[in-house]
Amino acid sequence: MEAYTMNDHVYFKLTEKGKKIWEEDNRRMKKRVPSINWQIRYYHGEWIREPLWYVFKKFGKYIEAGADTCIFDITFKKPMEVKDE
Repeated sequence: MEAYTMNDHVYFKLTEKGKKIWEEDNRRMKKRVPSINWQIRYYHGEWIREPLWYVFKKFGKYIEAGADTCIFDITFKKPMEVKDE
C-alpha cells in the first residue's frame, strides 16, 4: 500500500462550481493584495496541481452530501500518466 501525506501534491480538475469558488476567492485576495497576480494556474490542460491540504482548505466548507461537487478526476499521478479507462 502506498501512503501519502497532506503535503503531497494532487492533480485535479475543477467543475463550474469549483471555478466560480476559486475565481471569487481570487477577487477577494486581489482586493487585499493587489500586487499579486491572482489566477487559477493550470498545470497540464485543465489539470491543477496543489498540495492536498490546500484542496481541503479551499473547498472543504463547500462540500456536503448531496451538493454539487467542486472538483473531479483527482489523482496523485501526473496527468500525463493518467490513462482514460
